[in-house]
Amino acid sequence: MKKILHLLWSGSIGGIENLCLSIGRRKPQENLFCFVHEGGVIAGQMEKEGLDVELLNLRKWDVLALYKYLSLKIRHMEIDCIIVHHDSGLLWLVSIFLKKKYPGFKVYIYAHCSYKDFIRNKTDRIVFLMTAKWVDGIIAISKYVKKSIVEQHAFLEKTIFVIYNGIDTTRFTLQREKSYKDTSGKIRLIYVGRLIEEKGLQLLLSSIVENALENKVILTIVGDGPYRSQLEKLTLNFHLNNCVSFAGSQEDVLCYLKESDIFVHPAIWEEGFGITIIESMALGVPCIAFNRGAISEIICNEVDGFIVNEVSGKALGSRITELCPMVGTDYWIKICEAAINKSTLFSVDRTIEKIESLIEE
Repeated sequence: MKKILHLLWSGSIGGIENLCLSIGRRKPQENLFCFVHEGGVIAGQMEKEGLDVELLNLRKWDVLALYKYLSLKIRHMEIDCIIVHHDSGLLWLVSIFLKKKYPGFKVYIYAHCSYKDFIRNKTDRIVFLMTAKWVDGIIAISKYVKKSIVEQHAFLEKTIFVIYNGIDTTRFTLQREKSYKDTSGKIRLIYVGRLIEEKGLQLLLSSIVENALENKVILTIVGDGPYRSQLEKLTLNFHLNNCVSFAGSQEDVLCYLKESDIFVHPAIWEEGFGITIIESMALGVPCIAFNRGAISEIICNEVDGFIVNEVSGKALGSRITELCPMVGTDYWIKICEAAINKSTLFSVDRTIEKIESLIEE
């Protein structure tokens, strides 16, 4: 039985952290999760569930302290592999030192987003390249993410392994009856994720106004982030108070997803994957998204979801307008069933199996 130490910068709510939580739930004995700088909601949930969690509270560049900690873990806990999840110079540098000290020990770094989103400056680029030459490989969460790295550094192609993120499908069973629309007959839209400008929620709000959807839909925004105050102001300016609500961060989003008709993922950046899309699909809630990054690796347009090629509020709202009359029809039910079937391809069990196979090589 291989023992893996997952290295994260923090334990707040996010796709990376939720992936680790799912991995821990499925294989609690084989995985240790170390949060280097600070804890957070997900780290707290892991502790509550009895997973193997350690909070170090180290400063940003305390390389020596982290190196000493990890060396002890390798020697005394029989750790077989370290997986570095967050794009942090500190975590990358320590990976190099560990490989020099323990040549037979395996270290992988995870690329959870496209190259341009985790390489923000010249220093990041230099440290990443140094690390990539020493570690055993890079795990990319999609073909798009791998492509984005290879376009910059072609020599890394053979060391990059695509492993899609997965969800615990046993937790995402369709537990609601096939009821659509709320009691007033409005279509129930939902967004789940971080509230940052790159996620495009400003376009989603403008799409409601530009396409006169105020009396046809209700939108629930689940999540938090630095862009929330701007989005709340925009909601007021657009006079959308009666159809848009902010639920904030939620440990369990299932109850929100189950009561929704369409999941809207309006990301305007090159999306590395989209774990919340898989979660909604697993509950039979089709997704509509812009064709950015790896979205087309998840959604097959008009088969198990919907893709909008033009990145604009007008185009997004126009597509939502077209879909509203279809909700609840036989066509829609087929889309929902296809979404559920597609989600099974992205189970966390499959993710774990591929990670373990990689480590065993």
